[in-house]
Amino acid sequence: MKGWIKVILGEGLFNVVSSLEAPRLAYRAMLLSMVITVLSMVMFGFAVLHYFYTLDMPLALASVIAFFILILIFSYLRYSQNILLTGHLSSVAIVLFFPIYAHLNQNDQFGLIWLFVVPFLAIAFNGYKVGVGYVAVYLTVIITMAFQNIGVWQDGLWTELSVIRLFVGLAVFTTLALMLDLANDHLNKRIERQRRKEDVYLSKLKRLSMVDSLTSVYNRHHFNQVLAQKVTELKDSDLYLTFFILDIDHFKLYNDHFGHQKGDEALQAVAEAVSHFMKRQNDLVFRMGGEEFSGVVVSDTPAEISVWLEHLIKKIENLNIPHAPDASHPNLTASMGVFSAQIDNLNCINVIYRTADQALYQAKARGRNQTVIIKPLNRQN
Repeated sequence: MKGWIKVILGEGLFNVVSSLEAPRLAYRAMLLSMVITVLSMVMFGFAVLHYFYTLDMPLALASVIAFFILILIFSYLRYSQNILLTGHLSSVAIVLFFPIYAHLNQNDQFGLIWLFVVPFLAIAFNGYKVGVGYVAVYLTVIITMAFQNIGVWQDGLWTELSVIRLFVGLAVFTTLALMLDLANDHLNKRIERQRRKEDVYLSKLKRLSMVDSLTSVYNRHHFNQVLAQKVTELKDSDLYLTFFILDIDHFKLYNDHFGHQKGDEALQAVAEAVSHFMKRQNDLVFRMGGEEFSGVVVSDTPAEISVWLEHLIKKIENLNIPHAPDASHPNLTASMGVFSAQIDNLNCINVIYRTADQALYQAKARGRNQTVIIKPLNRQN
């Protein structure tokens, strides 16, 4: 049963629908698949009925031709996945078939009742803007035929009142089709607006999960993701990953003396200075927690990068942020440890962080306000 449902719904049609147009085109794709399948079965049934029971060979032949045309359209829809063109092909087919059917049937046993479904199908297949054009052509042909056959159709019982009834019925179904499509279009637009709002909201949530709210640099959670990603990217390359850890000297003294509000302002100033210094497109800066920051740089010249990073310490000192009286330096300063390595395996994540942290510890032990650089590690070391 599930297999037949998948065939009728045209499994695989929706993977070509863009995210913004998905509701609209998915609706048309599903409708086209179902209607073409059902009409194919109906046409096949009509062909058998007229050939074996009513012995109406022209109608049997028309039904057979319609059946094969529908099969071709359905196959085109499944394999080309061109929903818009299939809608046009289907509309052309029904606009051509039903006038022929009306001419052959002549309202025998109220057979013209099938004409009322055409406006709905044409508008549903193409949308009201395009579908109304097909309906206009169809109504012009059908009403003209109906008027010209007064006294001929229905064994001569077809009258002017019959034409009026046919016109009113077609008008009602056309109006209903327009209202349904307009309602569907309105609903899709609301869904689209809601989806865009959700995308904006999710984007904000994603940023909040990546960025430190105080300093606006990346947070430690994002650092863990990025470092693992960089290790994977650089595993088989000749590039080096340079990692540094920077810690503001005696920041507890600063907080105790000036208060946490001033402490937050100092953290923001340091984060901004580090971010402006690390201005290359692929350079990354993180707040690891408290007064500790870190950064990741990828290059093929680790020694030069390490020397360049030494200037960052001076840049922080040049912010000229007065330190607490008990601090070892009149202005706020920082210590930094730097380590570079060619990536060999995922265990390098721990090695990189631990080695840079040891370098930071050495910088603090040597008097702070300085940088300690550990010799770059390559695959031959």
